[in-house]
Amino acid sequence: MSRIVLEKSFTATGPTATDIPLSGLFNFSADFTSGPGAGTVQLQRSFDKGLTWKTTDTASVDNEGVGEATGEGSIRWRLNCSALTSGTIIARISQ
Repeated sequence: MSRIVLEKSFTATGPTATDIPLSGLFNFSADFTSGPGAGTVQLQRSFDKGLTWKTTDTASVDNEGVGEATGEGSIRWRLNCSALTSGTIIARISQ
């Protein structure tokens, strides 16, 4: 059973207020149906403690994916809503 690490219900654009360190396999999901919402959510990582963010995955429809974080927790991860045209988008990272 997965433990939720970071979850956000986006009602506006912008990143999550917090970011998290991960190591090993993790899940990324975006739910556009429950809100229902329309827009784009990004999974982003930072190698420099949050100074610079790079997008590793993007979702504009319901999406489930598996990623792998290497570097023993030195990589920071966050969710970012880059576009929201209606409703609520629910996204999460779980491990």
